[in-house]
Amino acid sequence: MDSMYDTMMSLPILKGINREQLSEFISRTPLKFSSYKAGSAIHACGESCESVVCIVSGSVVVTLPLADGLARLSYRYEAPGVVCVQNLFGLHRSFPGEVHAETDCGIMEFEKSAYLDLLKGNRICMLNLLNYISVRAQRAEHVLCSLPSLDQLGSLLAMIYSITDANSRDITLYSGGMPLRDIFHLSDSQMEHLARLESRGTVTLRGESRLMVADRAQLLEG
Repeated sequence: MDSMYDTMMSLPILKGINREQLSEFISRTPLKFSSYKAGSAIHACGESCESVVCIVSGSVVVTLPLADGLARLSYRYEAPGVVCVQNLFGLHRSFPGEVHAETDCGIMEFEKSAYLDLLKGNRICMLNLLNYISVRAQRAEHVLCSLPSLDQLGSLLAMIYSITDANSRDITLYSGGMPLRDIFHLSDSQMEHLARLESRGTVTLRGESRLMVADRAQLLEG
């Protein structure tokens, strides 16, 4: 139990609360714990986002369809972490992509209504959520101000940077076979720029249909 308490207190949305506050939350909140085998589906793209999804062991992969389904962007989250908290509220309250178990993993979920009750009564958790949402909201402004170019490649790299987080791992853009340069209309000069990014260690290209991000922080550099 101590181990689970420590894991829960390390979650981004609960970080900073003490054991007494966590015990009170647990005592009045129905928590759903589920185990998933590697490769199994956890949530589907477009599914209504009505619960807080926490990774308490292992890791998950989120996969989003891009360019009308011609390409996909995937990235990995490890425990302790949360998935798609930003989609609990606002206009788009559904999972933007598929969530699968990358390894055998444990997931803890609780209803959005229980989370709202927690936010009303706990200032630390409210600040955690505000910081989480603010970072994502401000990222778009930062990206637009930092972009060296607004051409197709610059926009593509900005999109990858904006969608993912600093704690995202194994960020990969791929297609089912169609060259990425055709899907995203990349010119010869832009492909040369991409090759320079690869030589710097920012990305890794695997054939014509897979781009792996090695250093997300450098995506916006010229």
